[in-house]
Amino acid sequence: MTRIPGNDPCPCGSGRKHEKCCIDNGFTRVCDSEGDSYRQLELDDEARAVLAEMEQQFISEHGRPPGPEDLVFGAEPEHIEHECVQAMKRAGVHPSLILRL
Repeated sequence: MTRIPGNDPCPCGSGRKHEKCCIDNGFTRVCDSEGDSYRQLELDDEARAVLAEMEQQFISEHGRPPGPEDLVFGAEPEHIEHECVQAMKRAGVHPSLILRL
């Protein structure tokens, strides 16, 4: 990911230059190789600790560190429920039949 230069159009869609619009909003905007932009935020110590714990759990379960395509949070119930609901929607299940816990 690369930082968005100040002279580029602001990714917020205002039409102004990035340096005259959102560049000082407290976060950094970056873009990937396809041109999609993202907010890049610093993690606090608690979030870093949780991610380190999840990484260690992944390593103990799989015998290797997680790769870029691995779901580190894949075993969490919230993730599983979300994926099930999304799969039902893609399959055309009527929304009234989708039970959310």
